[in-house]
Amino acid sequence: MSVFINSKKSYIFPDPNGGEDYSVPAAYLGEVPDWVSKTELFKLAVKEKSITMVGKGKSASVTAGISNEEKALRAEAKKLKVPDYNKLSLVELAIAVDRIKNPTKGITNPETEKDDSSTPPES
Repeated sequence: MSVFINSKKSYIFPDPNGGEDYSVPAAYLGEVPDWVSKTELFKLAVKEKSITMVGKGKSASVTAGISNEEKALRAEAKKLKVPDYNKLSLVELAIAVDRIKNPTKGITNPETEKDDSSTPPES
């Protein structure tokens, strides 16, 4: 199970079982593993109001006001390894995902482009 949070600051939560640490960037809104919410650092961050626990499980994202479409887009961005995908607005995120999926879209070849401004008008 996971916990849905809103974090104002960045944190690195050490895994109490010796596994990989879990990083949460500043301005993060999303899920973290359940074990993160049981750490002392997490409890202190909640007490200090740097982290707000929105809810548990998949229904928590709806509670936070995030649509299923946004959640799916953020999941796809994570899968495509979009840098700072949790910090981007929806528009920026959609553009970043589109650029990764369609890398040649919008790129023009300068050799085939014609610049009419340097050609003198015909008389």
